[in-house]
Amino acid sequence: MKIFSMGLYLFVSFPLFIGAQEKEEKSKPGVYSIISAGYLFGESDISPGFNVITGIDLQKIKLGIGGGYDGYRFNSFPVFADIRRDFGERKKFFGFINGGYHIPKGEETFDSRSYPSTEKWQGGLYADAGLGFRFKLGKKNNLLFSSSYNFKKVRHIKTYVYPCLVPPCPGDVFKYEYGLNYISTRLSWEFKY
Repeated sequence: MKIFSMGLYLFVSFPLFIGAQEKEEKSKPGVYSIISAGYLFGESDISPGFNVITGIDLQKIKLGIGGGYDGYRFNSFPVFADIRRDFGERKKFFGFINGGYHIPKGEETFDSRSYPSTEKWQGGLYADAGLGFRFKLGKKNNLLFSSSYNFKKVRHIKTYVYPCLVPPCPGDVFKYEYGLNYISTRLSWEFKY
């Protein structure tokens, strides 16, 4: 009976001994890029948007930097940091958070009856957070579909100087601050190097 017990013990524990001898194979960090285009929906209108992200895939999370074009209400060019996390056994689902600064494109908004002197646009916070789904297109390519909540802050300063005979002429300064909330849907191509 002792021999049978000892044999059973060795038979059951043998895979554990072999497993202890094998070295864990750690996957190395990789580089990835995402090119995405989509629509931005909000109270004011539907606008196009696109961005490009490049970063490091650390297996559990992805860290990257990106930039692009955001056409919602006021045209701007966001520059941001990107953090992504994959979910599920096959990594079909993912979540992401982007945060950074957006650079507004200066647009003239004066009408022909006014007396403009200067017009200034200032950028501000840009944030984007959402969820998505991944379709595998081979070993290194994926098609992504995502939806997210976006926020951008814009400041617009207009100065009107009215004509007069003796300078300095009187003027008015108007400051407008916009906090824009909107939703985006994007179709993206993700590839790994």
